[in-house]
Amino acid sequence: LQAGVVSGLIMSAYLLFENLRTGRPVWHAAHLFAGALLGPRDFRPQFHAATVAGYALLLMGAGLQGLLFGLLVPPRVGMLWSANLGIPFAIFSYIVVFRGLLAHWNPLLLARGWRASMILAHFVFGAALAFYPRFYRHLAGLTTDEHP
Repeated sequence: LQAGVVSGLIMSAYLLFENLRTGRPVWHAAHLFAGALLGPRDFRPQFHAATVAGYALLLMGAGLQGLLFGLLVPPRVGMLWSANLGIPFAIFSYIVVFRGLLAHWNPLLLARGWRASMILAHFVFGAALAFYPRFYRHLAGLTTDEHP
């Protein structure tokens, strides 16, 4: 869960940078995520309640993905293997969630010009899952040399 939320924060930072780079409003990504719950009616280019809801939804989803990743990947793998498994896991999650489930609730998530950003954001998320073994060892009270 912890690795997923931290990865979600890293993904959020990437999306903020991507919005600035492409000239979109900085809160664009959060509003797209919020649109899955609130619909497109609150899609304004300023910080408001939908921005908070969007980031909360993103971090909740990232935490759930981190939890699922932790259940699928044994904690004794190293950071390199965790990243190599995390990237395809995150891309698969993108396909299932965004191309499958959320496409029906919020078609704006599949808007032209946004797909590449979301795929890259999930790539960043998957690479950040490399921290999972470190978090597990820390929470379990193990040193870096010990394995569960």
